[in-house]
Amino acid sequence: MLCVGYGWGPTIASSHVNATGVAGADGRCASGTPCLEGWDAITFAQLAPDHAVLSTHPPRGNTLFVLENLSSRRGRSNASAAYWPLPNELIDFPFQAGGNPAQASLAAEYEHVCALERRWDALLRPYGARVNVLLVDFFNTTTPTGRPSRTLLPNPDDGLVRAVRDINAQRRTARAQTSRYESEDAARRHLTHTHRDEEEEVEEGIRGRKLQVAAPRARVRGQ
Repeated sequence: MLCVGYGWGPTIASSHVNATGVAGADGRCASGTPCLEGWDAITFAQLAPDHAVLSTHPPRGNTLFVLENLSSRRGRSNASAAYWPLPNELIDFPFQAGGNPAQASLAAEYEHVCALERRWDALLRPYGARVNVLLVDFFNTTTPTGRPSRTLLPNPDDGLVRAVRDINAQRRTARAQTSRYESEDAARRHLTHTHRDEEEEVEEGIRGRKLQVAAPRARVRGQ
């Protein structure tokens, strides 16, 4: 459980989707791209990896980044962010208070979740940030075909849990490899410094012996 209080804890940022061509989408992201916050995506298509877009203030390394992988039309037109008029209200009415299970089921597919995480990982890496939280509506519905349903039963095709498990496993493997490379690099640097120190000691000893031999000769010539 993560508790974040005012004035302390990590900064929190969330994902956005490209809303080019969507009427009423007045948000602006990087390069002035029209955008919506991830949770306000109207259709599942807007959650596609190629619709991911950074905000005008990209998150930094100390940011807790939330990937909002959920969408709900909530009666709106597929091409409008406006909440009035609502041409699909009769169809979407059961889901006005929450996410649409049909859309959520599509957003929980294994390939989609993995591809979306990879896309955001590429976008965030230059800023030292990464996806920390994956936000979804439902993930165990019986409506993977896209038709709304109020019934929530186990869906054998669900891939969200498998995707998160595999993503975390890949991250652990990458972290272990990075730690190993860093240890090996540190060991190489230590050996290099040790070798240099030994060479410097030998050179110093040779210079000292030359000085000791040169001093008596100088006295002989002085006599």
